[in-house]
Amino acid sequence: MNVVIRADAANHIGTGHIMRCLTLAHSLANNGATVEFICREFEGNIIEEIISQGFNTHRLPCLECSNFELDLGDHPPHANWLGTSWQNDVYQSFSACARASYDWLVIDHYAIESQWQQEMRALFKHILVIDDLADRRHECDILLDQNVAISSDHNYEALVPDTARILLGPEYCLLRPEFHQQYPELQSKETQRVLVFFGGIDRYGYTFQVLKALVEYDDIHITIVTGSNNLQNVEIEQLCKEKSHTYLSNISNMAEVIASQDYAVIASGFVCYEVASLQIPSLFVPLSDIQDRVARKLASMGIGSVLLPSELNAATIRYKLEGLRNIKKDAFKAFCVDGTLNVLNAMFET
Repeated sequence: MNVVIRADAANHIGTGHIMRCLTLAHSLANNGATVEFICREFEGNIIEEIISQGFNTHRLPCLECSNFELDLGDHPPHANWLGTSWQNDVYQSFSACARASYDWLVIDHYAIESQWQQEMRALFKHILVIDDLADRRHECDILLDQNVAISSDHNYEALVPDTARILLGPEYCLLRPEFHQQYPELQSKETQRVLVFFGGIDRYGYTFQVLKALVEYDDIHITIVTGSNNLQNVEIEQLCKEKSHTYLSNISNMAEVIASQDYAVIASGFVCYEVASLQIPSLFVPLSDIQDRVARKLASMGIGSVLLPSELNAATIRYKLEGLRNIKKDAFKAFCVDGTLNVLNAMFET
């Protein structure tokens, strides 16, 4: 099976799209597939990380990215995230593909819609789209939205061909195998172990804000995880060192780190599902409209609470952390599923 993945990471996009695609890429490769990526060289890209994990990656130039801006009247809301016109992007992507035909094209990009996908159909037998916005049409064979059911507005049936298969919910979550391992039970301690993670880039600086809010509490030990592109890494590392907290950057053992915590303060992105799979009660901080709806749904399922960006102060965070003490392990049952295997099976069945 020959597979191409079209996704981007950037300061304005984050790294989550690439990270979940890497999970799928490794699973496909472990089952005999050849997988390659197509990525634009935005500022904040993680192309070298993709290559270091063993995947050939075609680089699309970013000559006009900083000055590119569309009138969004006839385009998807995130169309500017391509950094060029969709016509130019599809031409460059098509040109990067060396084979006469491929089995699958996987697209994880808010700026790509049906017009782009239709142009690429000539090269690909099947198309898998990963989305969670439901704000544009897709020409695909499988539509994957890993999020919890957050709204009846997410009516994908009206946005995909009648023949497309729609995979919805955490049972299709693209989690790496280590998130399904058993980790040692934590021993009770007077000190609460709290993970803080706001993605690989954290463009709003919330990691440092939460660290400063909690750093003086003697009964809380903070573990900070950042990506290498976080602009405040130097300050974060210095404060953690001064106050004897843990600072980790660009790690490869995220599941092990999460499993060693009592609670988490995290962005309401894909990491929510990683943390939920390991049954860690969390405070979910929404960074967008879609994340706000996800955070509220997860809170309603009893696995954590919503913590708004305006509430990132010591008193509120401490109060809401205390409220996580009574969460039961049974609340996490829906998240303890091998979603990656379920997606892989759907691809092989198509």
